[in-house]
Amino acid sequence: MAHHPTDRVGAVCFDAMFTILEPVLSRAELEAKIFSDVAGIVVNPEELMLRIRDLKQQHPRSGKDMDRYWPPLNRMLLEHYGVTGDLDAKAHVIHARHYADATLYAVRDDMRALLEWVVAERVAVIAIASNQEQKRLIELLRHHDALKYFENGGRGTTRVFTSERLGAAKPSRRFLRRLALKMGLSSVREIVLVGNSLENDAQAAQLGVRTAILDRSGKFGEMQITLPGVTPVDGPAAIRTWIEQMCGTASAFGPGNGGLGSVPAGHRSAGKGPADARGERKAANGAPARP
Repeated sequence: MAHHPTDRVGAVCFDAMFTILEPVLSRAELEAKIFSDVAGIVVNPEELMLRIRDLKQQHPRSGKDMDRYWPPLNRMLLEHYGVTGDLDAKAHVIHARHYADATLYAVRDDMRALLEWVVAERVAVIAIASNQEQKRLIELLRHHDALKYFENGGRGTTRVFTSERLGAAKPSRRFLRRLALKMGLSSVREIVLVGNSLENDAQAAQLGVRTAILDRSGKFGEMQITLPGVTPVDGPAAIRTWIEQMCGTASAFGPGNGGLGSVPAGHRSAGKGPADARGERKAANGAPARP
């Protein structure tokens, strides 16, 4: 689907896990800790992550939500490492452990500053678009005092839209159409999306959703992503500039006055105009300290 620069932005939708809620440990350390706790064996974090990536390539998600996709892969991991016992039960426990302990995650200061800017400046309506279970995700956001950014004016509802709530998984056409309908938008092209997954979030661009992919590690930049409508960004600083470009707004904050940065050179989406020339600016604060 073609992307039109003149499409209005009706809503900025954020993925939740690993975008707003980021692990306090590294991703590899997080996976190894949970796997080791449940399986009762010690695994090498980097080797485990390589195995996970291999399994994901062999078994694409194909529109499945998290709760249906991950337990079978976890069982394959358990089998690979020679774990015995009730593997189906252990596979489900591994999946549940990712969300049962809110202290495994944090909202970084720079991400919180970005959300506060969007809300305070009324740049756009913001929402969550996630393949999570609704109640579980709301509790995680509430624990980290991040639900407030997505509350609907105190009217008892939230703009947290999960695959469970919408009855379809991101990035399916059904999910995006239902998301647009829930937000009162006439087209999915009025949605812009901020996420971290090439598999889920970037694929939404094929259906007309302009997408920024958060890549703090720089691994996507090395891949030279050229997907139409997809822009890799290295942090909330760059996300802010990207949102400004999508919304056609100019920041009220110049260099040294609270601006959160710009899209780095080489990380600009094909077909867009010149990137904001204000240059890189230091993001507010930094990552949460590891335990």
